[in-house]
Amino acid sequence: MRTPLVVAVVVALAVAACGDDASDDASVNTVATSDVASTDVDAPISTDSGSDEASVVESVPPATVTEVTDGTGSTDGTGSTDNSAAAGDAAVTPPSGSSMNGFRYCEILLTVEGDDGAPVTEVWGTPGVDPCELEDWYALDADVLMAEFGAIAIEMNGPRYFTVDGGVDTADPTATAGPDPDAEVRDFGGVSMWLQATTGGDGQEPTPYEPELVARTTTFVFNAGTQVYELVDPDDNTYVMQSYSQIEDRDLLAEDLASLGERLALPDGWTYSLRILDEPLQLGLTPDGAIVVGDELRNSYQRNG
Repeated sequence: MRTPLVVAVVVALAVAACGDDASDDASVNTVATSDVASTDVDAPISTDSGSDEASVVESVPPATVTEVTDGTGSTDGTGSTDNSAAAGDAAVTPPSGSSMNGFRYCEILLTVEGDDGAPVTEVWGTPGVDPCELEDWYALDADVLMAEFGAIAIEMNGPRYFTVDGGVDTADPTATAGPDPDAEVRDFGGVSMWLQATTGGDGQEPTPYEPELVARTTTFVFNAGTQVYELVDPDDNTYVMQSYSQIEDRDLLAEDLASLGERLALPDGWTYSLRILDEPLQLGLTPDGAIVVGDELRNSYQRNG
């Protein structure tokens, strides 16, 4: 299965550290999960913000997707669309050459018994096949879905909204956005989702502020002028928000992110801040994937550097 450039962010979600091999860091848990499809990374990507101009698309305000004139084709779809949290009419995929910032998506992590009796988690997501309308999503009954699909656990991972501007698949830079043409598509109570990955593990929700290693090959890109939101841990590692979530707070909007630090119960030594980028920012990957943390509201952040 190839990795789409419109990436679905899973559970604790994503950050990458170029040259910082998470496998050598005892504080980082390795988890078999994916932003869309778990694949191996051949080599880390440089975090030099000016090293890949082709990956940069025009910056737009949070929660808005607009057509741009100098895009990279890192996403796919038709027409411009407003992806604000209140709009309820997000496009299935962002327009070609548009910013991903504000693009809404949803996921279901379905844990079933594998052939060997061990739990297996199937990652199902809406990018490319369904707009994940809020009314449809909130009408889903997790218990009903568990019974229907014979699952032993389920996690309703959505709705989420990207805060990144674009993504580059380092395994296959020519890959197009959206689901693999051969991927299985399933109806979950009226919401269409495609099987993004099948991973080991029991699909348990991660612990806030605990770094985890996520196997993926998509490198996220932020444009100059984009406002970014960052966590810094006691060791001066910076984690940049890649998506915000309405899982715990259905009313959380992009405009609330500037003051989010006032709400978070940050561990000792952690800080939350925001800044406007003077130049493009590319979050590189470790050889094994991305190092990520989530906060207690299920917003996700990726380690930078």
